[in-house]
Amino acid sequence: MRSAIVLAGGHSARFGKDKGLQLLMGKTMIEYVYSRLTDVVDEVIVVVGSRPKEELYSKILNECTVTSDDPAISGPLAGVSKGLRTVIGRKAVITGCDMPFISRDLLSLLFETCQGYGAAIPRWPSGYVEPLHSVYDVVSCKIATDKALAAGRVDLRAMVSNLQRVIYVSTEAIRRIDQDLTMFHNVNTAGDLREARRLLASQRLR
Repeated sequence: MRSAIVLAGGHSARFGKDKGLQLLMGKTMIEYVYSRLTDVVDEVIVVVGSRPKEELYSKILNECTVTSDDPAISGPLAGVSKGLRTVIGRKAVITGCDMPFISRDLLSLLFETCQGYGAAIPRWPSGYVEPLHSVYDVVSCKIATDKALAAGRVDLRAMVSNLQRVIYVSTEAIRRIDQDLTMFHNVNTAGDLREARRLLASQRLR
């Protein structure tokens, strides 16, 4: 069984509003992320930052599980930790609510590549990795997350650094799927949102 964990619990400090609820061509961004995942996975877990958001997102996404962060944990690993304790599948993609172009083809490839590994993670030539467009072994990721939290770390890179047997997939190879690597576009600012709308409009015109 394949699972997906969507992190939607951030405070959107740079954006100023709940990013997952921003509209793209008449649908919220979280709906775009969800629709791209359902063709690849058997279950989607959306992790938000509070009970009021849990109720709101549940109304928008009434066919998946919406849950809220552990209030005792801060940072991105709060959502990761809760999602890992909620999923049923043995492998899970972890992504964010602000990545509306997440690639079905790449996720399918990463799920296949992750067999026998703790994670399959895209990596740029500079060494920068894409931890929120990656597939993880759930048990291995739980162990890595717990180690990071025990050390007082709440960032995704701390979790990745604790993983065993990670296979990295070059973004140069991924260009065979999407030459422009649009899949990695995420929305952190109003400008990013405008660009996402432009990209979506251009895709629909093809």
